[in-house]
Amino acid sequence: MEQTCQVCTAALLEDPGVTAQACPACLAKLQQALATLPTLYVQLHTELPNNARGRPNTARTAHLPWKYRPTPSPLRMPLLIHAEHTVHTVRRWALQALPASLPTTPVRPGHLLQNLCKALAQELPNCVRPPTQPREPQAVWDAYLRALHLLDLTEQPQRLAMPCPACDLRSLHRDATGTTCYSCQAFYPAISDRHSNGPTTKPLTRCASTRRQPHRVT
Repeated sequence: MEQTCQVCTAALLEDPGVTAQACPACLAKLQQALATLPTLYVQLHTELPNNARGRPNTARTAHLPWKYRPTPSPLRMPLLIHAEHTVHTVRRWALQALPASLPTTPVRPGHLLQNLCKALAQELPNCVRPPTQPREPQAVWDAYLRALHLLDLTEQPQRLAMPCPACDLRSLHRDATGTTCYSCQAFYPAISDRHSNGPTTKPLTRCASTRRQPHRVT
């Protein structure tokens, strides 16, 4: 039976010694999402949606103790709802892939998300093997992209003038998630910079690329 990547659904090369179900490019994307989601979770709790940037930010009371914080503005509800959805999405993945990583006592959602993202990132690609359902890694990636959109961190892919280090063709396009070669599908993940408002792109080097073809996972 042909195996497919759990994220992009592309066919994987048959390899009896490999049971992971994700291509190298999608593994790099999942690593990027898990590294960035805790920061995006905080931003979802402290920012206004992108359609209200010009209005006063009513979330400046985020530094106050929880019991003294006012009722959230209706403008912020989509962000807060997605922040909660992100925690539940990562938890569902961890429940299937790493059940031992789930705490036995109540933990604040932000700390839970941070700990689960760290645990899942350390165990990739083992976390995209059966019995993990294919929809769980994809759901985490979708939650990551949705958070970028809500925080107005997405942008149209920008074509780069430099050639791709993997295939030497000028087919590189960069967006908030990283840089992708539209020719050979090499992917260069973005990295989080704590001094910036969003992810930045790693320097493009041959050793940093992860091709989608052929889809042989390690």
